Amino acid sequence: MKKPLYVKLAVISTLLGAGCFPEEDSCNIKTDGIYVEYEVVRSADTVSARATFWTGERAGGTYLTLGTCGDEVTVNGVRLSETGTNPKYYHSTVPVAGSYDFVFSRADEAPYESTTGTPLPVSITAPQSQTSFSRTDVLDIAWQDNAEGEIEVLIEGECIHDYPTVGGKEIADNGAHQVPPGAIKPWTEREDETCEARVTLRRVRAGSLDSDLKGRIYGASLDEVSFDSRP
Repeated sequence: MKKPLYVKLAVISTLLGAGCFPEEDSCNIKTDGIYVEYEVVRSADTVSARATFWTGERAGGTYLTLGTCGDEVTVNGVRLSETGTNPKYYHSTVPVAGSYDFVFSRADEAPYESTTGTPLPVSITAPQSQTSFSRTDVLDIAWQDNAEGEIEVLIEGECIHDYPTVGGKEIADNGAHQVPPGAIKPWTEREDETCEARVTLRRVRAGSLDSDLKGRIYGASLDEVSFDSRP
């Protein structure tokens, strides 16, 4: 089965985070040599917008910082600011809206306009925050509001392997998922430890990228709950 966009992005982000990438000034690169990654993530009533720029045909390799030649990126009129280390990216919180318009502006060029929305918000109702569960017991995950299709689930913590796999996995978006006994596995040297774990549910929708840009754009809604994972 072909992996969905958001699973691919999660894996790519994990790999990128472990690397060290060369940097280039965007003023030295023509638009047709730029690859963009746009994302909007909603959690409760907070919306985070992010843009990352690369050279070439895909993410990875050399990333771009927006130079002083007039290059900038906004979302719904809010200018995104440089942050991060390697790769650097552009980020800001923005007001909740029905859609989110990324505008990449360059001197002497028409603005490049891309749009995405966010899916129905996700609200985890079980497990409850800061509760404790043995890895030998069933763990029930429940959420509202449900939608057709699939949702990504990820459980991660310092003393456990990612469940159900690295970067998460899609499951039916039907409001309930049961983690079998023993399915959350500790690292071998930490089998007797209790550590904080986090359940993340994420629903994703692809957006519409300007036809003159290369890259990808998506909106996501997510919710997270922390609990203690014990032997």
